[in-house]
Amino acid sequence: MGRLTADLVRGAAQGLNCLGDWELDLRAQRLVTLDHLDAVAPRLDALDVSRNFLPHLPALPPAPRLRHLHVGRNRVASIGVGFADAVPALESLLLTDNAVATLAAARLVEELARLPRLTLLSLRGNPVARSPNYRAAVLAALPAVRVLDFVRTVEEVDRLEAALKSGDVAGVLGGGGGAPAAAAAGDAAEGGSDGAADAVGGAPPPPPPQGAEAPPRPPPAGRPSGKRRRGGGDGGGGGGAAAAGDGASADGMDEGDDGPAAARE
Repeated sequence: MGRLTADLVRGAAQGLNCLGDWELDLRAQRLVTLDHLDAVAPRLDALDVSRNFLPHLPALPPAPRLRHLHVGRNRVASIGVGFADAVPALESLLLTDNAVATLAAARLVEELARLPRLTLLSLRGNPVARSPNYRAAVLAALPAVRVLDFVRTVEEVDRLEAALKSGDVAGVLGGGGGAPAAAAAGDAAEGGSDGAADAVGGAPPPPPPQGAEAPPRPPPAGRPSGKRRRGGGDGGGGGGAAAAGDGASADGMDEGDDGPAAARE
């Protein structure tokens, strides 16, 4: 394990990647610090420092063009003060498989909330991702995120969940940093409770009490007899026609019912 030196930066692979971004590749260099990036940071579009031993993600030298930062598989537990100021154009931050325990302790809320272009964030494989209401807390605090842990968010549903669960955000944040998250959740909840109920489709009906038996199903109606009753008197012809019509209607319904049942059998 070692420090990032100027010679290592000069000798590292850098150039246009497959997306046409100027990228510096510092993967798997056993780094514990990120020093000596001042000369290259201003022209970087992407930086890959994954698979190292970084315990902390410091505020980088000013990198106004940096849009993609890959810090996966390190030991990062926190982000440095001023991190957002150095990377104002950041769009994706991969912190997969690190040591972030709570959003507040890592300063994620304070720093990342000041990055309006950040739309992709991964905290998968961190202890915080196992916290109750984790996704709701992140989306409440960082409403610009559209892909969280490589899962595209459904904006309306996730923001509603974040608003409804905002009372639990403080617990996920480790007791601090709850104000920004609560404010974001309040903004997401604007529009009233009726709109929230409509968005989730209303409350589900209560389940039937245990032990209660379902009402018996009525026996299937029998087919009408092939013999038609002869009508009497002057109304016989009319009665016969009506009976024939009823019989045809019933037969048609039975055939319609038997068809799907037969197909299911």
